[in-house]
Amino acid sequence: MALFDEVFKGTNVKDALDASSMVVKGFSRARRSGFVFASHLTELAEDLQEEASVRFVHFDGEVENGRARYEFRLKPGVSSQRLGLHLLRQEGVPDLLAAIQE
Repeated sequence: MALFDEVFKGTNVKDALDASSMVVKGFSRARRSGFVFASHLTELAEDLQEEASVRFVHFDGEVENGRARYEFRLKPGVSSQRLGLHLLRQEGVPDLLAAIQE
């Protein structure tokens, strides 16, 4: 078993998507091994949906009392949640950015 987490995050989104797809498709042919490939590139699901040996799972989160909370239980499918902007607001980033002087 091998775990890969956001392996192409250091490049542009298009390259990361293409490279991730190539790697996952390659590993999907390894019938005697298991691989976990974590990515926030939801577009990968479209490209990999025809790969019979690829399963998609995700973690869900929710906003409770104004704070993001995650239930670390795998659920089937690709997440449609978008909590990134909420997390920025939760940590006060918009206010910090607004305070920047020229």
